[in-house]
Amino acid sequence: MSLKSVLVAMLVVQIGLVGLTWGVGGKTTATSEPLVDLVREEVTRIQVWGSGEEDESVALSRTEGAWVISSHGDYPASEEKVSDLLDSLLDARVGDPIATQSVHHASLAVSESEHDKKVEFQAPTGIETLFVGSGSKDAHVRRDGEDPVFVARGVSAWSIGTKESQYRDSNLLNLDASAFLMVQVQPAQGEGFTLERPSLDAPWTSPGLEGDLDPEAVKGWLDRVASLRISALPQDPSARVTPMTTFSWVLEEEGESVAGSLAVGAANEDKNHPVRVHDSEFTVVVNPFALGTAITDGSLEKLLVANE
Repeated sequence: MSLKSVLVAMLVVQIGLVGLTWGVGGKTTATSEPLVDLVREEVTRIQVWGSGEEDESVALSRTEGAWVISSHGDYPASEEKVSDLLDSLLDARVGDPIATQSVHHASLAVSESEHDKKVEFQAPTGIETLFVGSGSKDAHVRRDGEDPVFVARGVSAWSIGTKESQYRDSNLLNLDASAFLMVQVQPAQGEGFTLERPSLDAPWTSPGLEGDLDPEAVKGWLDRVASLRISALPQDPSARVTPMTTFSWVLEEEGESVAGSLAVGAANEDKNHPVRVHDSEFTVVVNPFALGTAITDGSLEKLLVANE
């Protein structure tokens, strides 16, 4: 055999070994195993940290069969969003390691001090902690206490959230704005106002109003309020709101009149307002733009037809 043939044969063998180590196209090898050795239904707590000491962290706990954000007063978590996190990591399988020595941990962003995300799962059978780093396509992952580093196909370090907002519903209210029959803004001090209409196809009126309501302005305001978005959770969502203003409504639902209300507190240093729905045990923080000056200032000015 010529020297050239020998060199070609050696190159083929080397390429084959690389393929076994990394997997073809990032796929796990035939010796794949679960990334996390826990039963999904037995996981009772998840905590996620970011890359540094100053980064946010979030803790989720399963309480009476439902997930809550335990780092923020047990505010209800979105079952779908928690399920997505569990699907991503508990269903992941890994093949042969891409590194087996601790000297490579920092460069792959999976060391104790240098990582993109740290995720801890708790179950009655034990605790599993993962260090997750961003790879060129799929995440690098290392189990705490072990040296091997794996490629977790389909796992993205970026998509593993560290903020409470990534694990809850973004809307506080999900009402049908077209179904409002009456809305009322009543400040703790001052007169406030009422908008009402006898039927859903009737125009809005306001008792004692001087001026004309702008139908489009009223519609835009009610659309925002009906799908009121949460800006953030306070550290203690169970703390009650001292109302600066109460926003009340009556809407038509399946032929019945349904009433509800929001207690709106004074603005905080960020100019956002604590808000609590009448039938909720939790307080959230809402942006003043979402509430509108009709609520924050008790003013109808922006709902009126502009003077020419």
